[in-house]
Amino acid sequence: MKDHYLICVLAPKVLITPLKRLIKRELLVMASDLNQANSFAISDSLKIQRVGVFLGARVSGIDLTQPLSNKTVDELKLAHANHGVLIFPNQTISSEDLKRFGRYFGDLSVHPFSTSSADAPELIVYDNKEGNPPAPTDIWHTDETFREAPPMGTALCSKIIPETGGNTAFASMSAVYEGLSDRWQRFLSGLEAVHDFKPFRSLFPSDAAGIAKLRHFEDRYPSTTHPVVSVHPVTGKKVIFVNPQFTLYIKGMAEDESRMILEMLYRKT
Repeated sequence: MKDHYLICVLAPKVLITPLKRLIKRELLVMASDLNQANSFAISDSLKIQRVGVFLGARVSGIDLTQPLSNKTVDELKLAHANHGVLIFPNQTISSEDLKRFGRYFGDLSVHPFSTSSADAPELIVYDNKEGNPPAPTDIWHTDETFREAPPMGTALCSKIIPETGGNTAFASMSAVYEGLSDRWQRFLSGLEAVHDFKPFRSLFPSDAAGIAKLRHFEDRYPSTTHPVVSVHPVTGKKVIFVNPQFTLYIKGMAEDESRMILEMLYRKT
């Protein structure tokens, strides 16, 4: 594929499928909340075209190798809130361009477990060339919900991609909520779920040094609680906020009850 893409994601569930062929992506996580303003005018040059039923829009008329005006940034923030996933085709950007773009949305986050380059800790490089197998990202997840304050979004930039396969899929969790019956919506709105960095625990060896390092991360990132139904800070939409990668259980329920509800919600994505 010749085109280069930047995809800006507003914390929906995401699935990155591993490939046997070469794939390389840079991942940037943005930590802060969105601007709270409700409406911005779209400029003559900036075009935002809806491409999905529940989420997704293509952005054209913009060059991300250049600094953006405050007006353009405001327009992108609103589009990001409304569409969830923004796609920027035909962008050939550097790592510095990617970081500058992320900072328009807020402070950048450093992932505590995924491999990053020493000179750019805010970036995660997914590169599955020979000798470097794909990361275990082929599970539906919302990024870093094991944190007390998860990042508000993620920017992905494709560098080397195959002609077929290697899809990155997104699911609208507001659509999942809206597809539930009124009774289920009311029931879930009063629940909380416990999240943990469980998939990363396997990174620590079982020797004394590995156990000590794991305890350090457990102290730094203890299991945390989030509402099962979250409210978007800009649009006010309600979204299901659980995922099979980081959610352990629903508080105040028997194990089989919690598992039944979570599995039902996961099936709907």
